[in-house]
Amino acid sequence: MGHCLPVGGADGSIYLWHVETGQLLRTLEGHTDEVYSVAFSPDGKVLASGGEVGTWGKDGFIHFWDVQTGRQIGSLDGNIRNVGDVSFHPNGKVLASGSHDKTIRLWDVETGKFLRTFVGHTWYVKSVSFSPDRTTLASGSADGTMLLWDVSKKE
Repeated sequence: MGHCLPVGGADGSIYLWHVETGQLLRTLEGHTDEVYSVAFSPDGKVLASGGEVGTWGKDGFIHFWDVQTGRQIGSLDGNIRNVGDVSFHPNGKVLASGSHDKTIRLWDVETGKFLRTFVGHTWYVKSVSFSPDRTTLASGSADGTMLLWDVSKKE
């Protein structure tokens, strides 16, 4: 769905907009609080979303959505605080999540298994992005720093 633009809402919904026409294609519902982050898988078939830990319960979840059908197809739970950003590795098999608990976590997309944590920021993580060469993860934080992490090595 290369013509689709996802937008996370303060109401917990994700809105998929047609880029050329501006029409709303679909609304995805599953978060219980604000959606901070959305990211397409490299093949564009899956959308990951990260949200706020709501006052009415834990929703620091990362949800996975089938873009074609709009169905939720999975979720990851392990972020202690709000999920500020999510990013797929170029291979589509790993997802990075940046959290308000000052950490970055790597996840196996297929199994949902937690892989490892990166710690180094002193305030919440606002952005995460993989390098095109697949070996580095960059993270940006509200502490004013950007850190680079070697993801080519196993812990």
